[in-house]
Amino acid sequence: MLNINTHFDLSSWQDKQSNQALISLWASRVLVDLKGLKKKSRYNNTLDCEEIFELLDLTLIDSDEDIAELFEAEVAQDIDENKDENHKLFLEHRSGDNVLVAALKNFLQEMKKKLEASQPVASEILLDNMSALSQLIKLNPIEQSLITFFIIAKNNEAFTECIDSLGDVNKQTAVNYLSVILDSPANKISQALSAQGLLQRSGLLKTDVRRNTIILSHKIEPLDSLTDILMEKNANIIEAMHSYFVRSAPGELSLSDFSYLEPDSYNISHYLQNLNSIAKGVNILIYGEPGVGKTMWIKAICA
Repeated sequence: MLNINTHFDLSSWQDKQSNQALISLWASRVLVDLKGLKKKSRYNNTLDCEEIFELLDLTLIDSDEDIAELFEAEVAQDIDENKDENHKLFLEHRSGDNVLVAALKNFLQEMKKKLEASQPVASEILLDNMSALSQLIKLNPIEQSLITFFIIAKNNEAFTECIDSLGDVNKQTAVNYLSVILDSPANKISQALSAQGLLQRSGLLKTDVRRNTIILSHKIEPLDSLTDILMEKNANIIEAMHSYFVRSAPGELSLSDFSYLEPDSYNISHYLQNLNSIAKGVNILIYGEPGVGKTMWIKAICA
């Protein structure tokens, strides 16, 4: 049988400019741990090995043979050579297609072990841009991994089809699936995707709340154009997101013009300077008659 360590060219997994290793790891968890392989086989009444090997970007070393055909031929040969020994297996699986699913599952489990041991990360471009975005709005590791996942999925049609083969999901099922795919605690995923979480409040990820169940790639989606921004080399995050966040024009007055509000100015300035240690965002209500200088005062404080 084909061996992941000796028969395959794994160069794309080592490419620091590629997200392929992460895609292959996540796909193996979808297909094996979440039973996506069985669901694909049941839905299509057959198993498309070529589609799966293309998703994993696996090619044979020093060979132009069709990897899917070779894998299926080896499984068929193994079945033929071990009919007597595998009689119980045939009674259990009933068909060659199900034996093929079992063989492919074993192969994917070995591949998953190898990938998990190597601890793959996103491409250098995506890592750099995610780091800049995280510094800008203080994303925690779970929030970063969720954005990374949906950005990569949005940019890879084959992987999107893979996760959507799991079928329609509600919010809790989506959380459970993401917990398995990203190997992260479900409660942390749920917290990050909650309405009170930074991802939802900032709009970086949007959850479809109108429909109870829908495919995962439509249930949770990244902000429009965020994929292009984070996949761009040397992206200026602030400039790239100017259409979503508008910088206020500078004020025309200074704090000295509001000396009668000095205690309030100090308290607000001190409070804002310590926001970095606060997990949630805050709101400050400034009230007064129109035209008394509320906006000018706040601009002076933030100058």
